[in-house]
Amino acid sequence: MKNNILFLLLSFLILFSACDNKKIIKGNSSDKKDSTEGEIFGNSGESVNENIIYEYAGPPVAPKYHRGYIFKVHKEDIQLFILCYSDTLSRHQKKIEIKEYETIKGNIEKYYIKSCEKTENEFCAGGNTEFFEYDKNGKRIIGQRYNCGGKSYGDICGDVTGFGNSLKKYFEDFEQLIEVKE
Repeated sequence: MKNNILFLLLSFLILFSACDNKKIIKGNSSDKKDSTEGEIFGNSGESVNENIIYEYAGPPVAPKYHRGYIFKVHKEDIQLFILCYSDTLSRHQKKIEIKEYETIKGNIEKYYIKSCEKTENEFCAGGNTEFFEYDKNGKRIIGQRYNCGGKSYGDICGDVTGFGNSLKKYFEDFEQLIEVKE
């Protein structure tokens, strides 16, 4: 019994200790432009009044195969962070025109995204998680959703997945960026 517990603990530590990717980037809180640590809004340290964040965390699998990503949308650019659990594997940035920004902002309404009453997970395991935040002058839509077994649980409603998919088009090589390299 004692050996089984020790084996399980050791297995857990090995499984979740690090992602299998030699290009891991650690954040630096003094680098406000690209950091995922510290201040999450703004892209050059100045005060920004409108912010859109979409985050996707894939299902729980071995670190070598796990991918997630964060889109941070600002009026002048979109930042994309490719993640393996809490490690940032790569960062990408694309300049956008104000018209593109307005389209992205309009997609919040198009996909009916809004905060809603929280629904609890009914013991489903193995799904993915999405986080959404929109902040305009202190008015916020914020929430998290867990998708599992064909159902969604959490406190954000609407087609959050559709909104996330609409951001991928700004990075033509998105599928290659999240691809697991052997």
